Amino acid sequence: MFLLIVWEATGAPRLFPKMDAEVVLAALGPGLTQLSLRSSYRPPLGSIACWTAPFSHRMAEASVKGFMDRLARAIEGVDAPVSSASA
Repeated sequence: MFLLIVWEATGAPRLFPKMDAEVVLAALGPGLTQLSLRSSYRPPLGSIACWTAPFSHRMAEASVKGFMDRLARAIEGVDAPVSSASA
């Protein structure tokens, strides 16, 4: 099962990153499911932002990790927060 998503700012989209992604759920066995994300990423301001790429990448990575953690908890039906140590 998969879901196509586009993640982008609603205002001034060139100033923010854009991600086109596919969220994939795959059964690996009884009671075991894999949640994965396949995506492409467009940094803000295009090639002008290359000197801020390391900072932008860390922000994007943290944002996507938070999204995937929340999605996994929603699928599992768990409301408790996930600590970074469990990633």
